[in-house]
Amino acid sequence: MKTLTTTILLILLGVLCANSLMATEFEDLQSRFEVAEAAALRPISSLNEKYTDQLQTLATQAQTEGNLEKVLAINNEIKSFASATTATPSPYDDLNRLQEIYDRERRKLQPQVWTKQLELLKTCEESIRQLQSDLTKDGKISGAVALKTELTKTVERQETITAQIARVNDRTIHADLYDLLEGTWTFTTTGNKFHIKADGAIDDNKDGARVEIIDPKRRIVRVAAHLYTLSKDGLVLSGEGLEGGSKHPAKKLEEAEPQR
Repeated sequence: MKTLTTTILLILLGVLCANSLMATEFEDLQSRFEVAEAAALRPISSLNEKYTDQLQTLATQAQTEGNLEKVLAINNEIKSFASATTATPSPYDDLNRLQEIYDRERRKLQPQVWTKQLELLKTCEESIRQLQSDLTKDGKISGAVALKTELTKTVERQETITAQIARVNDRTIHADLYDLLEGTWTFTTTGNKFHIKADGAIDDNKDGARVEIIDPKRRIVRVAAHLYTLSKDGLVLSGEGLEGGSKHPAKKLEEAEPQR
C-alpha cells in the first residue's frame, strides 16, 4: 500500500509533468522522499519482521509437538497482526510473552519514528509550497491549484502526528495512572467489557476513543466521553460525586486480556 508521502509525490509528478516540467527533476524528488521515508519507518518494519518470524518459529514448534490448538492460536495472531487488528487473547504463556515484548518495544520505537515522519512531512510541505509557487510564477495556475488538496493532506498529517506525540508525552508524565488504567474493565450495570491499552487507546480505537487525564491529583479521568474517578487501588472507575460523571461504574478484571 502506498504511503501518504509516496502518493503525494506520484500526484505531484503527474501534475507537474502535465505542465511540461522536466520529469527527471521530480523523479529525483520522489526518490529522495522514498529513501527518507523508508529510513524513518525501518525500525518499526524491522520489529514487525522480527515479531512475525518469532511467531512462525513458535508455530513450527507447536506443529512439531502436535499441538493443533496452539498452532491455530498462533496462526490467528499472525493474521490479526497482518491486518492490524486487536490481538487475540491466548491461553499460551509463550505466545502472550511474545505479544507483550512486541508491544513494549513498539511503544519505545514509535515516538522516534513519529518525530522522523514529522520532519519528513514538513520537508514535503516545503517542497509542495515551492512547487506551487513555481507553477504560479510560470502561469500554470491549474497545476498550482491541483496542489492545494495535497498540501492540506500533508498539513493535516503533521497535526495528527503532533497530537500523537503529545499523547505519548502525557502518557509519560502520568505513567502511574495509565499503568493502573491499562487492562480489561467491566461495566457493573451492563456487564459490557472494554479494554484500555498502554497508550490510553480504548479497545481497537476505530472511533478514536481513548483515556484522558483530567485531574491527576484527584485521579479524575475521561474514558471516551465519560468522567470517572479512579480508585486508589486502580480497580474501580466511578462517576459518583462528579459533575457530569458517568452513571455506569466499572471494575477492572484481575487478568487483563492481551491487546495491541
